Amino acid sequence: MTTVGPPRSQRVAVIGGGCGGLAACRFLAEAGHTPVCFESGAEVGGVWAAEPTNSAVYPGLRTNIPTAAMQSFDLDFPSGLPSYIDAADLGSYLVAYADAFNLRRFLRLKAEVKSLRPLLSETEELEAGKGSWRLTWEEGNMQKEEDFDAAVAANGHYHVPYTPEIPGQVAWLAAATGRTVTHSHEYRTPDPHASRTVLVVGARSSGEDICRYLSGVAGWVYALDKSCQAVSTVGTCTHIPRNAEIGSDGLLSVDNMLVSGPPVDDIILSTGYQYTYPFLDLQELGMDSGADRRYIEPLWMHVVHSRRPSLSFLGVPLHVPCPIPFIEAESRLVASLLRRSTAPGPAELAEMQAWVSARRETVAARSQDMHVMDENVWPHMRELTKLSGLPDNEYEEYCRRLAVVQAIYLDRAKRRPKVPWDDDIFRRCEYAVDWAAGTWSVAVPEQSPGKL
Repeated sequence: MTTVGPPRSQRVAVIGGGCGGLAACRFLAEAGHTPVCFESGAEVGGVWAAEPTNSAVYPGLRTNIPTAAMQSFDLDFPSGLPSYIDAADLGSYLVAYADAFNLRRFLRLKAEVKSLRPLLSETEELEAGKGSWRLTWEEGNMQKEEDFDAAVAANGHYHVPYTPEIPGQVAWLAAATGRTVTHSHEYRTPDPHASRTVLVVGARSSGEDICRYLSGVAGWVYALDKSCQAVSTVGTCTHIPRNAEIGSDGLLSVDNMLVSGPPVDDIILSTGYQYTYPFLDLQELGMDSGADRRYIEPLWMHVVHSRRPSLSFLGVPLHVPCPIPFIEAESRLVASLLRRSTAPGPAELAEMQAWVSARRETVAARSQDMHVMDENVWPHMRELTKLSGLPDNEYEEYCRRLAVVQAIYLDRAKRRPKVPWDDDIFRRCEYAVDWAAGTWSVAVPEQSPGKL
């Protein structure tokens, strides 16, 4: 699908001033559009801001992706930082990103979006060849509204925790006082779990970190992990498969076999988040997010509403190994699509909808995997960038750079701990990159000094 044509400038509402919103503003402006970015906080950065409006980032968090893979292709992290940085460093980088690309002129800070409504039906938008949207927001004590040609939802998906129940959880919680169920969104320190037995449900990213923090502080740690094939215990930590159940006595079982270890006192759900867009009426927009809000459709390439191409969403995919370059690739596509002299017609919209249908069939019953990337991210980023109409020479250079990022990330992946509570020696590796030559090296510590 060709997405570049004679230029057209559109006024675009961008909701959210984190990584996605900043990238959207950058590429929209470079394509000749006029973005206006609405951020509810006092500064850019989203969850990484110095004073975020969201508490998803817990104290002491360090990134689990090296800066070489995380950074924009056009802005390096400051020299002197380690390859794995803390939340404050990432927040500072996003502030620097806004300044480096002159994005503050598009920002409206402390502006909370209340609603985004279409002024045209799907049919009317198709006939008009462009969208029309009314955005309502609060700034101070005043409510304001403004109309736009297009809109980009870049508010992230780390607001509303996804809190599934493991089998037996309700009866276990009711059987005794003092038991707790929390989400990683609420986690701050391991201290409340000192000498207690904790079941951590989910062992990616935050779950892995929390297991490591709890190890040596909690009395016992169970890590329920979908990648675990069989129960195994090392010291006071036990790895268990996803089909575990909890009895009212707090003991765990797998396939009706009791798991050796003490009864559970606390459950921490490291189970991710729901997709929430409180400013949108999804039904009005012909959209669906499922009973558990674990996906959002119909999004072509996980980005563009396949029947209303004037509405886009950034940062929806999960398990993305290079978040800023990924969102920049999405932003290129959005900016290019809106730049065309004519909006997608019926035939192109049918292609978009066919892509959504094919994706739905691929994940089948596991609709929560609709936006999971993992190893598919690399060809997907190349496709996003190709579709944006980047000139051939620039596209080839982009692919060379992306290949280096992929190699670094794969090196990082093989160094991650085999079980969630293991030492995180991979975070003490240091990467050096010569981007011009397309080469890199890694310095690996000879001996681990201890846990994170």
